[in-house]
Amino acid sequence: MKSKTWKKISEESAKVIRSFLLSNGGVEDSKLKGINEVWRIRFDESIFTYYATGTLFCNKASRKTID
Repeated sequence: MKSKTWKKISEESAKVIRSFLLSNGGVEDSKLKGINEVWRIRFDESIFTYYATGTLFCNKASRKTID
């Protein structure tokens, strides 16, 4: 799987996802690339980016990473 997008993610759900990724070895990027990015976390071979619009995007994910 190349990428995956989830829309309409609530802020509360995003907090839970962010916490999960970080507690399982994810590393948060200190610099964001876009003005709408809220956070970006590198996890395994994937990059998870959460946007102010409520969209969560996962780039370059293997099926194992997402499942």
